[in-house]
Amino acid sequence: MSRFLLFPIFFAIIFSIFALLQWYEYIAYRRWVYRVFSPDRRVVLLKRAKLLLGAGNALVILQLVARGSDLYARTILQYTLIYPAGIYFAAAVFGFFILLLTDLSRFLAFWLRHAVRLAKQISQVGSTSVDSSRSDEMSPQRRQFLKISGATVLGVTFGTPLVSTIASPRDYRITRIPLSFPNLPTGLSGLTIAQVSDVHSGIYMTEDHMMEIVELTNSLHANLIALTGDHVDSSDIQIPSVRDAMKMLKSDYGVYGCLGNHDHFATAEKVSAALQQVGITMLDNANRTLTINGEQFSLIGVDDAGYGRSNFARLDEAIQGVDPHMFKILLSHRPEFFPHAKEAGMDLTLAGHTHGGQIGIEFWGINLNPAYLLTKYVRGLYQEDGKQMYVNVGVGMVGVPIRIVRPEITLITLQRS
Repeated sequence: MSRFLLFPIFFAIIFSIFALLQWYEYIAYRRWVYRVFSPDRRVVLLKRAKLLLGAGNALVILQLVARGSDLYARTILQYTLIYPAGIYFAAAVFGFFILLLTDLSRFLAFWLRHAVRLAKQISQVGSTSVDSSRSDEMSPQRRQFLKISGATVLGVTFGTPLVSTIASPRDYRITRIPLSFPNLPTGLSGLTIAQVSDVHSGIYMTEDHMMEIVELTNSLHANLIALTGDHVDSSDIQIPSVRDAMKMLKSDYGVYGCLGNHDHFATAEKVSAALQQVGITMLDNANRTLTINGEQFSLIGVDDAGYGRSNFARLDEAIQGVDPHMFKILLSHRPEFFPHAKEAGMDLTLAGHTHGGQIGIEFWGINLNPAYLLTKYVRGLYQEDGKQMYVNVGVGMVGVPIRIVRPEITLITLQRS
């Protein structure tokens, strides 16, 4: 199916789900208002809720319009349209899950109470002391409790996305990690590689934002720089800004990249050609043999390893001509490609794609990171069968302008065991 048809269908499905989700939230809000507020107050609160729904949906639709041009990069639109629309969308989704969990808990509690009441009635058969009277009148204390708890849910629903948007999306972390290999040529010991992944040039990543990432990366003075896919978010219009920013990257032995799934949304050939224009070597199922300090190693890259017809990775093509005894580093956007990389003898694989879950939370031993539902390779270092892979959590954002998982730039130092 043509991508020009695929995108309208995709957005139609998303908006239908989004509309149902908001309808569910409005019904819950209306029920709460009728239970705890006076008739005069109800009219005001429901009117405000409808205004918020109308304004929020208008922002989301206008944000989609802005995606189709480079207007989104203007500072005034970033603060008046792009981020408010993203926060509203996130709040609506977050609020839906809070309500869903609340309703499921109430449903289970209802049936538990029903079972307990039934058990009591059975145990008191023949007794004349059963009191089945029940008052439907809500006490002032319970009304106040419901008012406070409802207001708290509203505060958390809108406050959490807002605080998360302010707190960490640009709080870049430099992760320094030494990796040891018994077969690393002596002359390559101490070689440094800066890895940047998932830039996602687009509404949440303007050229100014990317220049900050470029400056941080250049400050590491790495021998090599690796860009592991998703250079753009969704459109051809986002290519010039990432091209103009990434051309400022500097290292001793070059900048190398591979393609990600989002690059195919924006025509992968155009993304690759634009980056190659500014001196970045794109390894689209290809390899390069590099000589450093008199020692050689192979740097290999595969295209996005999706599923079915979306699998563009051709490892056999990528390793064509590579000496099997040479030390090998693979750039692969998706970490799920690691088993194939190991089988092909890749000593080190550098990947991204997962964003580390982006909004994943881990506390008290409980892992609420959605990325683990999709892959076991979510973030950090993995060592299997004598081979190693590092999964970078990326610097960009998808869907909403929220990053609970801090963005990172990785500096890897190779060492001989």
